Amino acid sequence: MSYLRRIQTGSAIAIASARLNEGDILLSMGDRIAAEKAWEEALQVVPQSEEPGLRLISMSALLRKPLDVRRRLAEIRSRRPLSLAEMALWITADGRLTPFDEAEKRLTLFLNRDDSDEDAECALCIYLAEDGRTNEAILRLNDFRKRHGVTRRCRFTEADLLLRSGRISEAMTALEGIVPGQKATTAEEWETLGRAAMECGDVESACEALLYAESGLPFRRSAAYASFQALFKAGREREANIRQHRVDLLNMLHAEVEKVGISVVRGKKDTDALYLVAECLVDLHSSAEAAEWIRQIQRVDGEASRLLRLTDRLNMISDSTDAAAIPPQTWTMPSVSGTRDQNRDAADSAVRIRLTIAPPQPRMKYENGHTGLKYLLESMGGGVGVIDFDNDTWPDLYCPQGGQLGDGPLLPPMSDRLFRNVAATELRDATDTAGIREESYSLGVAAGDLNNDGFDDLAITNLGRNTVYQNCGDGTFLDITVDSGISETSNMSSGAAAADLDGDGDLDVYIVNYVDGLRTCRDDKGNIATCNPSVHAPVTDELWENEGNGRFRNISATYFEGIQPGKGLGVVTAQLNDDLMPDVFVTNDTTPNLLLINTSRGCPPQCEDHSFRAGVAVNPVGLAEAGMGIACGDFNHDARLDLYVTNFHREANSFLIRRSDNGFDDRTAAAGLREPTLPMLGFGTQAVDFDLDGWSELFVANGHIDDQTDVGSPWKMPSQLFRTADGITWRDVSAEVGGILNAQALGRGVAVWDGNRDGLPDLAVGFQDKPVEWLVNESVQHGNHLTLRLRGTRSNRNGYNALIFWTAQDGRTQVTELRAGGGYCSTSESTAILGIGNLSAIEMIRIQWPSGETDELSDLSANRRYVVVERCGVFADDVR
Repeated sequence: MSYLRRIQTGSAIAIASARLNEGDILLSMGDRIAAEKAWEEALQVVPQSEEPGLRLISMSALLRKPLDVRRRLAEIRSRRPLSLAEMALWITADGRLTPFDEAEKRLTLFLNRDDSDEDAECALCIYLAEDGRTNEAILRLNDFRKRHGVTRRCRFTEADLLLRSGRISEAMTALEGIVPGQKATTAEEWETLGRAAMECGDVESACEALLYAESGLPFRRSAAYASFQALFKAGREREANIRQHRVDLLNMLHAEVEKVGISVVRGKKDTDALYLVAECLVDLHSSAEAAEWIRQIQRVDGEASRLLRLTDRLNMISDSTDAAAIPPQTWTMPSVSGTRDQNRDAADSAVRIRLTIAPPQPRMKYENGHTGLKYLLESMGGGVGVIDFDNDTWPDLYCPQGGQLGDGPLLPPMSDRLFRNVAATELRDATDTAGIREESYSLGVAAGDLNNDGFDDLAITNLGRNTVYQNCGDGTFLDITVDSGISETSNMSSGAAAADLDGDGDLDVYIVNYVDGLRTCRDDKGNIATCNPSVHAPVTDELWENEGNGRFRNISATYFEGIQPGKGLGVVTAQLNDDLMPDVFVTNDTTPNLLLINTSRGCPPQCEDHSFRAGVAVNPVGLAEAGMGIACGDFNHDARLDLYVTNFHREANSFLIRRSDNGFDDRTAAAGLREPTLPMLGFGTQAVDFDLDGWSELFVANGHIDDQTDVGSPWKMPSQLFRTADGITWRDVSAEVGGILNAQALGRGVAVWDGNRDGLPDLAVGFQDKPVEWLVNESVQHGNHLTLRLRGTRSNRNGYNALIFWTAQDGRTQVTELRAGGGYCSTSESTAILGIGNLSAIEMIRIQWPSGETDELSDLSANRRYVVVERCGVFADDVR
């Protein structure tokens, strides 16, 4: 290296080459700063040299410095057109571009050489936080500041991580002394300052900071989403709607750019993806970038008409520049007073929960088709449903079955299975005797009394035609799909729910649709691999209005008018804005989740899309995640229903607490639920009070969709159980419960039921790799309970979406809701088990029926079962 350093004369190319090689050697020794200096010198000698600039871009990407990446790409663009890979990098520079293991190894090498390397320390901590090690990252940053004094980037990085963890006071302490505008404040710093202002309640200051941040980070979803949130809270609805649309476009843009990146690696060009990227850029008014992508299309595509239309659109737009491009001039740091910090030291009693697998067990294993072609649908099933089909008060199980799929091997016909619960002594296969002949490829099930005759019916979701079974009341079912008016469809349906969406006293059926069909995909090596959902088109869900005469009317066209279709999997119908009408929440896979607020004033059902304004469409940094299952309950005892959503591997599950204004706060990190869920891929989830102490636990069935253990990715996974003692902080108690929760499996659907009627809620769990399991709750030390069944008179007969308000042991009133269909492709038992701890009775229970009627019940003794008939009274239901 000393030889290279001595080369200071001669041709410019020789000197530049010496500096380049010197930098490479220095980098291998871990001396990042000296290596960058050598590469910079090479560029100064030969500005048009490619290699030094590309090395500096790669280093800036590793160090998580997107503004530097774009600055250096702009320098290249001034000399020559960017390559397709460079154009993609221009858009994706804000994200993680280096795999975690590689980044950790390289950054640790730099820090071992120079522990004062602030950029390396901050970048490493960003990677650690993304890997679920946020607390470790915050401690490292705090220690770095103590050892090396106050450093600007370190402070902003620490504040950003603290804000995302709900630790607002600590974040503001980290920012103490920062005077925005005194030193050149970057767009990234303005984003952090804007989010801090939001948390402190200074909405106008947040708007000012975030709008400027967004203008400097035009492809960063977190900046656009934070701007939307601030503008919406400030009442600037028109501007907020523009940002909402921008977040949608940015999610589509990044999905298509990812496809382009894959095609570049494979040495191919995905022309359709190129068009879609260019169209998104036109819609975003990013005219310079759009023109760049259009020039790429011109080189590879001869479809003149589509290209002409795109060019015409480009010529009609102007760049999105406005006053927000001017930095805030008189911005002051907000006060921390009045902000909420999460209580991290909530008391928690010993875990007393015990779940076992005891006989009897249902004898059915889901057959996914085993095609060898790895269809996306192949990895999704199946759900599980609970229905008391013979009205003997013992809940029974319905298990959807898959079967032959696409071009896979021929398999014998196989039907969904119905298991009759014989007083918890036997789960008898009643499929044939009950007349169930469901040989379609099934995923999900919803149960409810669709014709108000006193017997629960079934709605089954399939690949192709969905099925409705009418309960004949004599232990048999009749397939009424055709007679009911539900038409043939080629959709790939997943979840289903039954709810009275128009308030006419009967149950309508909501069907969640996933993607457009079966496809085969290949990885970079040409091997068959499970398709990324991005290669599939989304499909609009279906709503079937119950006409009250045995027929259903498809009102999807009007109900979903103006609503973007998604790739739906999970669904719940729940009262999410306290107006007595059930709303619909759908989890979508890689597209924004959907919250449809019920605006019906009679028939037919109507809705408004509140997904973004309520804060449930995307994650806190504006990314659409791969939503799977949903749990819904009053997690913090404030008499409002909250949501818990399971997501894909490396995407934390979402813990969404409902506010008094019916928006939701994402409290995932603050609740302690981010880090333990990042390594998992969650499917079915339910909120269940297993030990009857009045606080629900959260159960999650986990398992990957593809066996990629050869590249270090987990496949089979244990289930998880999270427990709380205050509704604020949660703890993973899976290891303490042990037993079946330690089993590695491919979990899918989850339903809650009390299969042995002992008052302790059990689970029924579906899997891909083993038979459906009844997880029996055998907790020895537990609280008391009340079990309620509801019967509507003016409301739907099941009493679905009735709200039960009751006072728990902590003295706070909470709410429980009955519903049909829910979570991931499953339906739970239509009873409410209220865990009342050490109380021997509940003084007052108030039931708010969907019809608007109210029943108040007093002095109900503990450990009893009751049936409540709307406006007719309460009756003992203990006969076994």
